[in-house]
Amino acid sequence: MKTKYTLFLLLFSFVFSYAQEVENRFLQNKILSKEVCYLESQVKSFRTAPPIWEEDFGGGFPADWTVYTSNTAGGVSLCPWVWSNDGSWGYWNTNQGTSAAAAINSTTASNGFLISDADSANHYAYGQPSGTTYQYIDSYFTTTAIDLSSYSAVNLEFEHVFRYNNLGNTAFTPPTVSVSSDSISWTNYLVNGSITNNTQSLNPEILSLNISSVAANQSTVYIRIGWTARCYFWMIDDMKIVESPDNAISSSNEVIGGYWVDYLNYPALGPNTMIGLDYTHTPITQLTNHPYSFEAFIKNDGVATQHTVLKYDVSGPSTASGTSPVIVLDTQEDSIFVATPPFGDANTPIGSYKVDIWGEADSAGAGQVITMTDIYSKDIDITDYIYAKDLGE
Repeated sequence: MKTKYTLFLLLFSFVFSYAQEVENRFLQNKILSKEVCYLESQVKSFRTAPPIWEEDFGGGFPADWTVYTSNTAGGVSLCPWVWSNDGSWGYWNTNQGTSAAAAINSTTASNGFLISDADSANHYAYGQPSGTTYQYIDSYFTTTAIDLSSYSAVNLEFEHVFRYNNLGNTAFTPPTVSVSSDSISWTNYLVNGSITNNTQSLNPEILSLNISSVAANQSTVYIRIGWTARCYFWMIDDMKIVESPDNAISSSNEVIGGYWVDYLNYPALGPNTMIGLDYTHTPITQLTNHPYSFEAFIKNDGVATQHTVLKYDVSGPSTASGTSPVIVLDTQEDSIFVATPPFGDANTPIGSYKVDIWGEADSAGAGQVITMTDIYSKDIDITDYIYAKDLGE
């Protein structure tokens, strides 16, 4: 009995340590480059249900919604959300604030949208250089109560575009959606995805966020949207709440270097503990010992249980494909997936390749209803001697 008990403790210790390491890598990756908050990191493309509730801002800023803004340093610059037809008037909008930058390219952009223009607020209050003059500003708006008492599964959707440069700073709060049934206790969802510093999101990026755990079957639901930022902008349009789809999955935090799982196969010390990173150029000699490993988080955003796999295709001087073992995901459950086989060895031709990675799910497990995520694509090069990692990736 003592031997079995000792073995159990050793096994438990390993599993706990591995789970802690994955969590640490997830948080570290979120700060460095890339979801108490839930991180929603991918555009969802399954917007098909008719809206339960919607707002396209054709009548301006809703008169009964509330706005909150506060300068965290006690300064004079403030940044309330406002209705507009213009993009950012900030200094860093490519023309030093002499005219408005491009607006959001949303479905109903022509009748106006909402914008939080932190760059403009700080620039016109303090001027340049922004590194010493700009201050962090809270900028939020909140809807009135929405009745969802007749709906057991709901998604919040909207179109948006944003940019920031202080991800990883404790004073910065990334784009966040908060949901409440009483306007007192809030559940927060980060919606900045995998956007890195000084990089604009898609214009527009389409968000579909399952808020059923807070909002389903509730007679009063409040939506609060905002961030704490010092520069750049966030624009939002065409908000709606729809019934959650039966079948929907999303992928996030896709990697090609085995950052989440495969790194465990390669011991390292000192600076080399940051193994499993994505490299855009890899020498053939390195691939012989450490081939590409394609991994991702996949989440079940639908109502039905999903039999889910991660797949990849490689095209170039040679081709390859692979898939992960099936993992059954319940609604709102996610997991790390590793596709096999890994790609690359001593016989792989040198040259440029394209990698496509996506998730695929079958709600019945029998090939009846197939759901796919958006495809994540990445260009890589297998070289004679060169190692390279692109800035921001």
